[in-house]
Amino acid sequence: MAAQALNLRVLSDDTPDKSLKELQPSSELYRTTQAIIASALQFSERQDVRQCLIENGEALVKAFQQNAKDINWRLEPRGETKYPEMPGFVDFFLRRFREEFPEIQLRRHLDSETSMCRKTWAAVPGPENLFSWRGQDIGHLYLKRDIIEYMVDRPSRAAYKSFMFQMVVSVAHQLTHFLTCALTGSAETVTPRGLNNDYGEGQAGFFFELNALNGIVEFYAKPPPPPRPIDLRQPGIPYIFKGKSKEALGVVLDQSVIQNFVDNITTVPLPLIQEIDGRADAIARGDVVKRTGGLLNDIRNEDDGRPRTPLPSRCLD
Repeated sequence: MAAQALNLRVLSDDTPDKSLKELQPSSELYRTTQAIIASALQFSERQDVRQCLIENGEALVKAFQQNAKDINWRLEPRGETKYPEMPGFVDFFLRRFREEFPEIQLRRHLDSETSMCRKTWAAVPGPENLFSWRGQDIGHLYLKRDIIEYMVDRPSRAAYKSFMFQMVVSVAHQLTHFLTCALTGSAETVTPRGLNNDYGEGQAGFFFELNALNGIVEFYAKPPPPPRPIDLRQPGIPYIFKGKSKEALGVVLDQSVIQNFVDNITTVPLPLIQEIDGRADAIARGDVVKRTGGLLNDIRNEDDGRPRTPLPSRCLD
């Protein structure tokens, strides 16, 4: 799929009253956001990652059908589960996001690197309107403003690439939630439990990360020598885990892996790691929390002293 220039609508809450202002393309915050989205789309358009999105879509439709949910997808005769149209639909989905990406909002208070909301775009479910939505119809993408500002502030080359890796993976994760909305037409319908019983409802993104990367990416703070406070502007220590439980094993991603990912987004071999079980450096997720400062975004929000913004279920206009 040929790449094309991205014309994004990016807003920021960096105002005295926390209202949103639109950023101009000349803004460094805009250009950094544009670089993140461009890389995330390039990553998602790869043949192998595109196949993961197809598998996500097929699993979603199957799970919705098993749960007797109304969706914008044609049921096969006699209840058979076939998906001959899903590859074409995923191509349409990615092409539509290149043509008109959903509005992006840079917000100070998010409890993760990125978040998203869905909009109801189909009044009546049915295959006839499956291809009728545009990017502005389907929802908003939220990016944590702090991280974008850290990237703009000219960190070291290694730190910049760690931030870029973090944001690209997180945006690709959110694209799977937009895919759910594209398939259902509804803001109310979340990922059904049948897609991935390990994580329950709403976790299409983890299903995708495990499928595409062979693990779930998380960044933990590097604790400084006492009595110094944790540096909230650090990119953190990148781990990749086989799950979200405390017992799930993970390993640190080497900086060379991250650099190769960022520099060669369309050709870097996947998965990023082969196996974790049995590796001498494997560590349980719960033990990582104990020996580090914890998840960086948790620490950043706690340090601010204000309530976090929950994962939006509706757009925060």
